[in-house]
Amino acid sequence: TRKLIAKSICKEFPDDYDFSAHWKRRLATIRLKYEGNFEVIRAIFAAESDDFKKLLLEEFPEAFTS
Repeated sequence: TRKLIAKSICKEFPDDYDFSAHWKRRLATIRLKYEGNFEVIRAIFAAESDDFKKLLLEEFPEAFTS
């Protein structure tokens, strides 16, 4: 379900992103692979839990500003 939400926002959302991985692993993956790809980060944000959303806002504020 989360991948469907993410893909609805970002048509090229990566198939290898694992929403079920530990939050530290998900954060490390985002930093390593998608740090500059704000469209992917916003798609992840839309599909994540509230706690992880807060973390994304703290770690990648530039992805959520105009």
